[in-house]
Amino acid sequence: DGGTTKNEDVTPSTGLRSPESSLSERDIKDPKSDEQASSGKKVDAAAAAENPASEINCDSEEEDSLSEALHRELKLSADAESEMKKVLVLLDFNGTLVFRDKDCSIRNLKADYSVGHTQFFIRPFARELVCHLVNDPRCKVAIYTSIMAKNMRPVLDAFDDHYQQMSSAGRFEPIRVGGSTFSTHSSLLQHCVGVFDQPFNAPDPQGKKQWDTVRDLRRIWADSRIRIGGFGPANTLMVEAEPRKVRDWRDNSVVIEEYTIGQMSSPGRGSTAVLSRLLAYLDDVLLPQMQRDGATVPQILRRSPYPGH
Repeated sequence: DGGTTKNEDVTPSTGLRSPESSLSERDIKDPKSDEQASSGKKVDAAAAAENPASEINCDSEEEDSLSEALHRELKLSADAESEMKKVLVLLDFNGTLVFRDKDCSIRNLKADYSVGHTQFFIRPFARELVCHLVNDPRCKVAIYTSIMAKNMRPVLDAFDDHYQQMSSAGRFEPIRVGGSTFSTHSSLLQHCVGVFDQPFNAPDPQGKKQWDTVRDLRRIWADSRIRIGGFGPANTLMVEAEPRKVRDWRDNSVVIEEYTIGQMSSPGRGSTAVLSRLLAYLDDVLLPQMQRDGATVPQILRRSPYPGH
C-alpha cells in the first residue's frame, strides 16, 4: 500500500498490535448473505449498449433476481455453487487500485476523491476489476492493507461514494458480467469479507524504514471470518504491488506493476493493461483451474505463472 508511515498509527517501539484487538464490528463489513453469482467474463460495454434492456441495478432490491439470472446463465444449481471451489482474493489497495497523494502535493491534476489532506487517483480499470470480482461466485474478496482500519475505512467509503456519484449522474459505461449488465457500482466495502489492516502484517526486518511491514498470511488464516469460509494455503491469493511485502508468500501471490505518479500523470491516467491483464488471468486461468480436482493456488501459480510474476 505504498508503505505505512508514522502517521498511520504504527509505533515501532511497541511493535504490532494483535489482530484480535484491532478491529471493531464497525470496521469490518461482513459479506452479504445473498451472493450475486456471475460467470466472470470480461467487460463488453458495446454489447451492453446494444442491449440496454438487460441492464440490472446491482445495488437495488433486484439483487435476488440478478442472482437467479446469473444462475440461469451459468446453468448452476444451488448444489453446484455450494460445491464450487472458492478462492480468497486479498487485494492490496494503495498502489494497486489507486495512487495516494498523502500531502496533496499534486496540484495540476484533479483527484478522484480526497480524505482529509490525502488525495486519491483511481487506476484505470479499477471499477471493472472490482465489479467482476465481487460478483464472481468463484471467489471472495478482502482488503489487505498496512494502514490502520480506522484510517482505511473512510478511504474505502470515499472510493465507493465516488463511483456511486458517477452512477447517479449516469456516467457509467455498463459492465457485462456473465449474462447480465451492471450499470451501477458494486460496493467494495459492502461486498468484501473484511478489511485486514496493520495488525495482520508482520514487521519487516529488511525494511528501509523502522515501521515497514510484510504480509503474514498466518494471521489472516487464523481469523474466524476466514476459517468459517474454509480458506487456507490451498485457496488464498494475494494481489500486491510491492514485491518485498509478499517475499515470504510467493506461492500465494501475484505481483502487479505499481500504480505510480508517473503512470497517473500520463494521458488517460495510465493504461488499463495492468488490471485488465490481472482480470484475464484470474478469469481465464486461475479460477477455472481451481475447479479441477485437487488444484490449489500454489500449484496453478507454478504451472501457469502470472505474466511478469
